[in-house]
Amino acid sequence: CLTVSLAENIIGYTIDESPCAMMYATCDEKLAKSRMTLHIDRMIDDSGLREKISSQSKSLKNKKATGDTQLLKEFPGGFLIAASMGSASRGRSESIKRLIFDEVDAAKETLGKEGDPIKIFKQRTAAYESTRKIYYISTPLVEHSSRIWALYLLGDRRRWYVPCIKLGHMQYLEWKNFTYETEKDKKDHEFLIPGSVGYGCKKCVAIWRNDDKIYFLGRGEWRYGFQHCSRCSG
Repeated sequence: CLTVSLAENIIGYTIDESPCAMMYATCDEKLAKSRMTLHIDRMIDDSGLREKISSQSKSLKNKKATGDTQLLKEFPGGFLIAASMGSASRGRSESIKRLIFDEVDAAKETLGKEGDPIKIFKQRTAAYESTRKIYYISTPLVEHSSRIWALYLLGDRRRWYVPCIKLGHMQYLEWKNFTYETEKDKKDHEFLIPGSVGYGCKKCVAIWRNDDKIYFLGRGEWRYGFQHCSRCSG
């Protein structure tokens, strides 16, 4: 999951090595809270970063740690805010240096009277125009209306190529090449056979299993799918 492999690493690195104002924005508030609780909070604990998350002094009247809440994490030199792209009002306050968009395609359905949430949230990075970082993460939905696919085509279109475990042929992974087997019970209900899930090499009959990731992911490399022209801005 890119939320785990990319977003959590960016957040952890920012807290520990390069503190600044940061926002994690996803398609709705329910998902924002879920990601923070089930993924980001656990990453903070497992990485030993909890001690860097500040909390204001607790009082008898207010026992809630205001610097470490479900949607806010404060740390020396910066903070992390989790927000819903469905609430444009959250995109009009503090300036943000690092902005992580998660589930961009799902957010297209939140467009309303307030305008495009992607554009509104991006405006918060204007104060850091020369040093800001904006990340777009999403599962593509419908191709002709997919925002993440359009953003991908504007870039250099790099893909992560990995070698076949049998012949070493370099290739990027595609969903259509994943394989699995099923079986039916007496009531004709279909079930996945444990251990049958694999990936079929594009060039040979080799089937890769989950344990093979140790081999091929460590030997992968980024390859460009599109070269920008050196004579123009395109």
